[in-house]
Amino acid sequence: MTRQVGPLTFGEHVEIPVHAAGGRRTDSGTYVWSSVDTTWLAKEIGEVTEFHREPPPGLQITDDGVILGKPTAFGSFLWTVNVKDASGGPGVDCPVRLDVPRDRGLTVVTRRLPTAVAGRPYRATLEAIGGDGTLKWSEFGGSSVLERQLQLEFDTAGNLVGTSPLSVLEGEDAREFAVTVRVKDQHNRIGVGVVSLTLKAPETKGGEAAKEEGGCQATGGAPLSWIASLLALGWLARRRP
Repeated sequence: MTRQVGPLTFGEHVEIPVHAAGGRRTDSGTYVWSSVDTTWLAKEIGEVTEFHREPPPGLQITDDGVILGKPTAFGSFLWTVNVKDASGGPGVDCPVRLDVPRDRGLTVVTRRLPTAVAGRPYRATLEAIGGDGTLKWSEFGGSSVLERQLQLEFDTAGNLVGTSPLSVLEGEDAREFAVTVRVKDQHNRIGVGVVSLTLKAPETKGGEAAKEEGGCQATGGAPLSWIASLLALGWLARRRP
């Protein structure tokens, strides 16, 4: 039985016969083949093995045992196919490994995110170039900087959202975080990049008020313009007959 096919090229037509031995062949000298399911294998840190009922994207197997089509997703696949002989029994399930090596067509371009303020809602959009269709963002490598420390996550639209607690600052006015992110497109291309995020403490009300008031003040707290007015009134009073 054929155990491995490939490596295959994304988007390139394939026509590959698979083979089995034993049993009784059909009148045409072949067996009867069909697809059972496919396991998308996790090959990189941060990936998750996925199970699908369909064949690998873009491919099919004919009744007489020929893999046809054009691969439309990158990755490694364990394709379970069933082969029956002419006896009409249930057949035998056999795994076939296929590899479609990834290209470098997806790149994270964001290097620094907007500054976040502890205790306030945050929203930021990351950018990538290349890839096709909707992009899916996540933190790479199973790290927990975003979710556990900063309490931020990617929503379905790919925006980084959430509210970071003040406790993350550990008493400091600001902290810098480096986060490794991963982006994946609809064809299973993957891009990885490191982005920086600064988290700062909110300004106190007193500090904000001082900035708004501005100017110089006398020792007693009275603005200089009022003191000047009082001196002018005293001078006018002295000049009256």
